[in-house]
Amino acid sequence: MPIFLKVPKNLTCNKKTADDEINLVWLGRLTESKEQTIYNIAENFYKYPTKKKKFFHIIGNGPAEDRIKNFLKKYDDTILFV
Repeated sequence: MPIFLKVPKNLTCNKKTADDEINLVWLGRLTESKEQTIYNIAENFYKYPTKKKKFFHIIGNGPAEDRIKNFLKKYDDTILFV
């Protein structure tokens, strides 16, 4: 017996960010095993050529939190860390 589903009416989501922004999000524990990955993301994001505002949202905490925050200070002139 065939099953029929209703076609969704809203096929798109409303955009939540401004057109002149780029937002990146890191979600997870701030541990030594993930530290280098965060550094690589921040460095490449910093070098990315754009006139848009750059936001890097870091959600999480952990034993490497203070070390990561200190390292990321050198990118503060271009990236806003949230």
